[in-house]
Formats: sequence, structure tokens, C-alpha cells
Amino acid sequence: MKQNFPKTMIEKTGFVDPDKKTPKHDEIQRWVYENPEKIIEELGILKNNPYKVVRKIWEHVLFAESHSSRNTSSIVGYIDLLIEIESENSIPYINYRCQGLLVPFYFEIKTSIPSLGDLIRQLRFYQYYLGFNRDFPFVIVCSDDSHKKILNDQGYYFYKYEDPEKLL
Repeated sequence: MKQNFPKTMIEKTGFVDPDKKTPKHDEIQRWVYENPEKIIEELGILKNNPYKVVRKIWEHVLFAESHSSRNTSSIVGYIDLLIEIESENSIPYINYRCQGLLVPFYFEIKTSIPSLGDLIRQLRFYQYYLGFNRDFPFVIVCSDDSHKKILNDQGYYFYKYEDPEKLL
């Protein structure tokens, strides 16, 4: 019998996201990939600050340097979608201001949120390894918005996904 071993650091801590293997997850991720401006504008993150999307990366690999050797790295996990924008104006964030730089927006896609604690642990785990980027926006996209207030209180943005087929 084949045994599956954890491949990433987050899996080694016990967090496995079965959501990633579902067609609904791909559908939402594809929609976010095609509509990041809509989400950013509706959330009011940049507030009349002109910008342009310059790069979109699916399953952004988050690495951690190995403690045994500076030449090796291990995979911490995969952030569903990284959208990088460029803006002419300064963009204020919690502890960082940037101007003329690529600003990352990290998107975590969920078809549902069965455990709010698991989701927040996942995001905090990623933030720890992002280093100076940890204060940049994390946006959770899900059709279930029952945890929106707590996620916002914890410093995350929440965007409610509405199936475009059902809006017609």
C-alpha cells in the first residue's frame, strides 16, 4: 500500500487542504485570476490609487531556507494566487510604504470554511515565512461569508465569490 508523505512544511504540521483538488476551487481561482482588479476595487484597498496588474502567479511557492545549509530550501506551502501590481503613488500598509515597487496581493481560495481556526493558522504560517511581505494584503475569496467579520478583525480582506452563472 502506497503511503503519502507530507510534501510541504505546512502539511508536516498537520494542515492538509483537500479543497485544492476540487473543480469548484479551480473555478473560483480561475475567476479571481481573470478579475483581480474587480476584487481590489470592490474591497477599496487602493482607494483611487491608479495601478496596473503586472504579474499573476498560480500556486505561488513559498520557500524557507534550510537550517542545515544555506544552499537548500524547503517548501513551506503554496499560496493559491499571487497578484503583483505596480502603482505610481505610495501605497500605505500596516508597517510598510512602497512606491514604484511591485506590490504583492496574496489570494487564498476556499470553497467553504469548515474551520476558521485552520484557515487563520494557515495564513499566519504563510505570513511568518513571507518575512517583510507579511504585512501585504491577504484576500480570502469564498462564497461563504459567515466568517468575514472575524477575518477582517484579524487583518485579512474577505471577498464573497458569487458564481457568475447564477447572477444571470
